[in-house]
Amino acid sequence: MDRSHYFEHQEPRLNIIPMIDIMMFLLVFFVLMVLHMIPNTGIKLHLPSASTATSLPHKSVIIGVTAEGAVRYGGHAVSLPVLKARLAVLKDKATVSVIIASDGKATVDELTGVMNAVRELGISKIGLAVKAP
Repeated sequence: MDRSHYFEHQEPRLNIIPMIDIMMFLLVFFVLMVLHMIPNTGIKLHLPSASTATSLPHKSVIIGVTAEGAVRYGGHAVSLPVLKARLAVLKDKATVSVIIASDGKATVDELTGVMNAVRELGISKIGLAVKAP
């Protein structure tokens, strides 16, 4: 039995496959976390279409009205008095525009209730979100 091979020097090796697995796991983890951090992704609305639709301005506040008539602001369901209190905090109401993303099945009464609440605060730039045909 030859013991010379037993103490033979071996070159160190770096296994790259487990490192790739860990990096892919971290990538998937961070992508899923970022997707949950994006605001206003919880409302599923079926917007009506309009041929005269234009793009949204950058300084806009988005208010959602679901098919059941629930008002959503900032990803949370709110009542009209709470919505007015949150919008009253906006400092420069002259440059703020409000976009109302209403489901096509929401009633006109619910939509006008939100519009009246916004106009009572002195915000006059109100738009309705629609999809282009």
